Amino acid sequence: MALKLKELDEIKDNFISSVSHELKSPLSYIKGYIDLFLAESKEILSKEHSEYFTVIKNNINRLSNFISDILDLAKIKAGHIIVKKEPCNLRKIAMEIAAFCKPGAEERKITITVLIPEDMPQISCDIQKINQVLNNLLGNALKFTQEGGKIEISTRDKEDNIEVCVSDSGIGIPEEELNTVFEKFQQVKANMDKIENVKGTGLGLAIVKGIIDTHGEKIWVESELNKGSRFIFTLSK
Repeated sequence: MALKLKELDEIKDNFISSVSHELKSPLSYIKGYIDLFLAESKEILSKEHSEYFTVIKNNINRLSNFISDILDLAKIKAGHIIVKKEPCNLRKIAMEIAAFCKPGAEERKITITVLIPEDMPQISCDIQKINQVLNNLLGNALKFTQEGGKIEISTRDKEDNIEVCVSDSGIGIPEEELNTVFEKFQQVKANMDKIENVKGTGLGLAIVKGIIDTHGEKIWVESELNKGSRFIFTLSK
């Protein structure tokens, strides 16, 4: 029975990956033509019609991001993700991501602080993939932090590695859900009434864990309801 369930799971994953791959190109073409249409027709489109096309474009972006997440997970699961390690300025990456997220955070009066020293020890990692990890963790923190809250990106120098922490003052995660937050399609259900317009696929943290695992590192979460969460991962020196 366990073997059959595993085979069915693999068939399902392969099917989803194949469909996602086939959808990626058509969606890119649709998005491109909508961008072109909006650029060339902005003088003749009414405000109402312009808003309609903007809604279409935003939803295409959401679907494209979802498909990219599925394909990323498929690569991770198949062991096809390649890690290219090189010297990394973690503080620079964190500062750039924080600056990118700042406008959205300011709208909700959320403070983002980067507490990474300029003279932190040199680390080696896949810069693009660690950028994706921090971007996902910071986006997740913003999603579950109420107005007026705070988010911090910090590091701790350990003997053999650096611990990187993204902490927030958000709604927190119930203890019984801490062991499942990194599984695909999992989202925190408790306290959701305290956050408005939360949208997501439940794939972000699964991708984060896959990237960290591929680096040969560790990731975990510490959290308490109504007090916030701390997502911590290691990077070797």
